[in-house]
Amino acid sequence: MPSGARANEQYQYKLSMSEQIEELRKKRELLAGSQEAYIEQVDLQTDKNKRKIAQLQKENKEKRQKLKELLEGDEKVLNEAFSGRKDERAALKNKTGQAAIQLTNEQLGDLKNRLNAQRHANATKWKQLEELQTRYDLMVKEAEEAVQTDAGESETAA
Repeated sequence: MPSGARANEQYQYKLSMSEQIEELRKKRELLAGSQEAYIEQVDLQTDKNKRKIAQLQKENKEKRQKLKELLEGDEKVLNEAFSGRKDERAALKNKTGQAAIQLTNEQLGDLKNRLNAQRHANATKWKQLEELQTRYDLMVKEAEEAVQTDAGESETAA
């Protein structure tokens, strides 16, 4: 038996029965008070946690509502922008406004490139047409001069 336990045992033998009962009663009251304090502390912490949960649920609900409004806003803008163009609108379904803008800008860039290529091809064809027209006019003029020369009506024939 450890010496501390032996000392406690000897101490208890020195006390009378009523003193031992009184000491045990005090210990029990201390334990009861400690237990009550612990229960009160747990209750306070539980209430605090419940308030925090309620606050977080409220914030979560507000953020979900805001997200819903943003997504609906994107959807509304896209619907207005692409009204009457169902194929293009279908391609942008489930895309955010930013993604739709980027995709549309890319398509616009592609269309601009095609337009520039067509303009270049058109300008090239016009130059070619003008060159051919000039050659044609020159050939017609030479043919007229040849006909006039053969008929003796030209200035060089006289």
